[in-house]
Amino acid sequence: MTDAVERALRDERVLVCEAGTGTGKTLAYLVPAILSGKKTVVSTLVANQLTADLVSNVGLGQRFALGFDLPLVIEQEGDDDPVTRAVARRTPPAQALGDLAFYAKGNLISYSALGGVGLSTLLRFTAPTGNTASYLGEGASTVYVELNGTLRPARRWRLVGHVGALTPLSGPRQSGGRRERYDLRAGIVREFRGCELRLAWTTTGPEPVYPEGYKQKRNQVVLGATYFF
Repeated sequence: MTDAVERALRDERVLVCEAGTGTGKTLAYLVPAILSGKKTVVSTLVANQLTADLVSNVGLGQRFALGFDLPLVIEQEGDDDPVTRAVARRTPPAQALGDLAFYAKGNLISYSALGGVGLSTLLRFTAPTGNTASYLGEGASTVYVELNGTLRPARRWRLVGHVGALTPLSGPRQSGGRRERYDLRAGIVREFRGCELRLAWTTTGPEPVYPEGYKQKRNQVVLGATYFF
């Protein structure tokens, strides 16, 4: 990201970057901005945001359920200046709604405590009802289908797998004419008393080119922990 910002400053062009929390975004753009010697204005479109989700589920027997999910922005604030207004066209509203999602869940196979196999599926449809200025609206209808599998080879051990596919039903096409996206995950889970550790490999595709000319890494290994209370 630092190299991309440096090239954007040198060539005086627009650059859009995205990175996760705690990865060093601030240093990535401040260091090349300082070294360039040019006048730099830093504006934060959204500085603080408080969100919630309105969720409802209706069970259909013991294996299936229908529900909806509506994200809500309870309060948010940011810089209201000419820079943010020029980039975003408008400042985000204090309160806003996100895209409404309807989903159906199915527990196809329930695994037993030892040596069992589990299989579940989910179908999710989103409608572009959200406010795009609040970053909770994508401006497109989408359909997402996922299949999750679990194998318990021994007590306190689980092998897990996931396959998902996202298809936009509306909105602009991605570069190259591809709109579909997929995600895969495979991992192992070790259960302890009151918690569990998870090690998983994940990937997504098709591999995007972002920023322009540079492919983004899509394969990663994730180590996570869950504590039950």
